[in-house]
Amino acid sequence: MPPLPTITDTFRVTFNWNTLHGVAPKNVLHFRSATGDEVDVGAAIQIGIAATADPSHLFHCLSDDQECDQIDVLKLDGASATVPLTLTTAVTGGSGVGQVVPQGAGIVSLRTTVRGPRGRGRVYCGPISEAAQENGTLIAASVNVMQTAWEDFIAALPTATEPVALVVASYEHATAANVQLPIVRSIIGTQRRRVDQLR
Repeated sequence: MPPLPTITDTFRVTFNWNTLHGVAPKNVLHFRSATGDEVDVGAAIQIGIAATADPSHLFHCLSDDQECDQIDVLKLDGASATVPLTLTTAVTGGSGVGQVVPQGAGIVSLRTTVRGPRGRGRVYCGPISEAAQENGTLIAASVNVMQTAWEDFIAALPTATEPVALVVASYEHATAANVQLPIVRSIIGTQRRRVDQLR
């Protein structure tokens, strides 16, 4: 893996999920704070989670057995070390207990005002629960609660003591752009790296 870029005031946050059916997912998101440090970014994420109607709504398409209470925060300044933090309110799935689709993922598209690939990002929410999908699409209940939760999460981040914004980071261009709009897609995406854990 090539070295991480240096991007001003930008933090790489890895959400570490528990192992379920042999798969231990990780979600990497990026946040910007001009005045805060790693702990401040973690506190803002807590505020964002608390702003949702339920901690299971951000990743509702996952099984109830899927849980994330640990995050790793790394400032992309080329010098800082990763800071592990514990979430006081864990994020969980919300689609009941049962079988999962190892390669299947709900997709949250992250849109910014920057044109081109450097201004677009996505979050792979998976492996999804069998109960959350029907004929290759997420059921409307999951799409609706996830859409509202992501909007509430993003809107709450700047209200933290040290304001934070969710961004799309381009490692190729060493830039970051604020997310203006999350869009939860109904068509299921594929995340092959999670299946590799089963081989």
